[in-house]
Formats: sequence, structure tokens, C-alpha cells
Amino acid sequence: ALLTGPVLHLTLASLALAACAWTAAYTFRASVAPGLWRDYVTLTKPRIMSLLLLTGAAGFFVGAGHFSSLGAFGLTMLGLALACGGASALNHYLDRDIDKLMGSRTERRPVASGRVPAPAALEFGLALSAFSFVLLDALVNLPTALLALAGNLFYVLVYTRWLKRSTAQ
Repeated sequence: ALLTGPVLHLTLASLALAACAWTAAYTFRASVAPGLWRDYVTLTKPRIMSLLLLTGAAGFFVGAGHFSSLGAFGLTMLGLALACGGASALNHYLDRDIDKLMGSRTERRPVASGRVPAPAALEFGLALSAFSFVLLDALVNLPTALLALAGNLFYVLVYTRWLKRSTAQ
């Protein structure tokens, strides 16, 4: 009875903030475990993903006006994480040529450096993106799936393929 309304909302918001803080701290740690799994996680750009998930969580609460269901919240966050990870992996695939030219920060990325083969990164990005759409459409709702797909396409096509190569920004 204590965890209803504003108390539940504040509790979940606090947990979300703690999770974001932990993710940021983990991401910036100096010593990280090497390996192929680390390269695939890097393809999903976890720092960018944490920002998307924080925004998505806020939208979930504001849009509903209250906390409706832990299951719906979890599925929404999972679907958004998959969409963001897929778009980020596709970004790595599409930018592999210019990542080699932009300096030490990008030349060591998994695809640009050759640690993850380009076709594998493409398949990984497409699989995450497709699974995101199916999960969100089937288990959350179609508008959420379409918005996640639109964000994915905007990042991959408009930002990565057009703006990044034609502007200084």
C-alpha cells in the first residue's frame, strides 16, 4: 500500500537514475575485459543508449501519467535498447571507412579496426533493429514500434549517411 502513486513513481525514477549512474561509471572504468563480446557491446554504443533509455523511461511515465505495469515498462525499455543498439551497430558499419580517417578515437572502433567483420556488424545491426520492431509491435504497441523504427532510420539514413558526410556538424 505504501508503493502507490507518487511514491512508486519517485522510487522507480530513483532506481532509473541509479542505473544510469552505474552504467556511466561502468562505461568509463579504466580497466575493461577484452574480447569479442566487448566489441559487440561497443557496437551498441552503451553511453548513447543510456541517454535514449532515460528519455524513453521519462516518456513512459509522463505519457501514461502514472506507472501502469512493470512488464510493459521492461518490454518498452528492452525494445528501445534493441532499436538503439541496432542503429548504433549500423552506424559502425556505415562509418567504417571514415572512422579510420578521423583519428585515434574512431580508428580503434571494432569494425574500423577489423576486430568485427563488416558483414557481421551489418547483420548484428539489422537483427537488433528487426527484433526491436517485432518485440515492440507484438508486446508493447504499434505506435511505439513505429517511433523506434523512425528514430533508427533517422539516425542511420539522415545522420550517418547524409548529415555526417555533408556538414561539419
